[in-house]
Parts: sequence; C-alpha cells; structure tokens
Amino acid sequence: MTLLTLSMPWQFAALIFPVFVLLFRLLANQVCTSLRPYPLVTDCADTATSGIVWLYACAATAVVLAPVSVNLPALFFLMFLFRLTLADALTGLLPRSLTVSCLLAGLAASLWHHDSDMRAEGAALLKHLFYAIFMMLTASGFRLVSLAVHGYENPATGDVWLSGAVCTWLGFQGFHAVVTGFLLFTLWQIQARRTSEGGPLGPWLAAGAVIVTLIQLYQPLIIW
Repeated sequence: MTLLTLSMPWQFAALIFPVFVLLFRLLANQVCTSLRPYPLVTDCADTATSGIVWLYACAATAVVLAPVSVNLPALFFLMFLFRLTLADALTGLLPRSLTVSCLLAGLAASLWHHDSDMRAEGAALLKHLFYAIFMMLTASGFRLVSLAVHGYENPATGDVWLSGAVCTWLGFQGFHAVVTGFLLFTLWQIQARRTSEGGPLGPWLAAGAVIVTLIQLYQPLIIW
C-alpha cells in the first residue's frame, strides 16, 4: 500500500487538468514563435507537441495536488522544463538563453524555504551552485569522451547546461534526476535501434527531473 498526502481532494484533478492543458498549449505557441529563427525538425502542430502538452499538464496537476507549501517552486520548474523539452524536440537544440535562465531561476528557488535566515539561504545557494558546477563538469567530461570516440557530442553543450540547471533546482537529488533521464534516453535509443547515432537528450533529462520532483513532493510511504 502507498500513502500520499494531498493538498485537496483528488477529484479536483478533473477541474485542474484542463486548465493546465490550455496553459501549456498557450506556452507551446509562445515557444514556437520564439523558435522561428531556428530550422524546425518537427512542426509545432505535430502530434508530438500535443503529447508533450498533455504529459506536462498531467505532471502540473500532480504538483498542484501536492502539499501547498512545497509545490509552487516545482510548478515554476515544470514551466522551464516544458519550454526546454519542446525546444529540443522541435529543433534538436537547447538555446543558451533558456538553459541559463533555468539555471539562474533554480539558484533563486534554492532560497525558498529558509524564512529570511541569511546564513541558511547562503549555505543553500552555495550548495546548489556546487552541485550544478560538479554536474556540468562531469557532463562536459562525457561530452569530450563522446566527441573523441564517436565523432559527435552526446551530451551536447545544451545538455550540459540543462544538467547543471536541474541540480540548481533539485540539489543533490539532481544527480538522481540526470541519471534517470540518461537511463530513459538509453532505453529509447535501444528500442528505436539507433544506439550508434545521437539524439535529443534534453527531453529525457527533463523527464527524469519531473519524476524526481514528484517523488520529492509526495515522499510516498510504501508499506509492504
């Protein structure tokens, strides 16, 4: 049996979910407009875009149903992840403006729960910054190895920045999110039979971050 704490009756999900579908659809239109200078790999009206909208609407609904005191930063995090996922899925690129803004917002979010305690806020900021730098250095190492061995970079530079951004939001749990995302990406490559090629890693890193975020929010108690 699994016990979860909700901020409101679960039946409210039927009202909340359509609101987020509309919100993410509007956000998708804004992202598509901002990506006009880039060559699109996939059209904005493609079914994949609708799938991303619905998946993130489900995740956002789950975030809102989580305990109120911790769900607001997670909701903003989802907004950033949605934009990054859509950008990478549509263009195969992660624009630096998106990844850096996500990283900076994550550093600001690390100050959320410290009630104006300057010392605690400073310690949290430095800790999350350290995790981000360490993750970016690690991902950069894998990028250089991939470039030397296979002749292409995977993770790419945008993925390196995204992995650091995930750690600014999630702290040490960001490592779990990045590993989860990489495992999902590997499984996708295997089932698509394209392990010898590259592919968009960003959406899978974002998926790992969403999974870890939901686990952090609910902290499910599993009783066997």
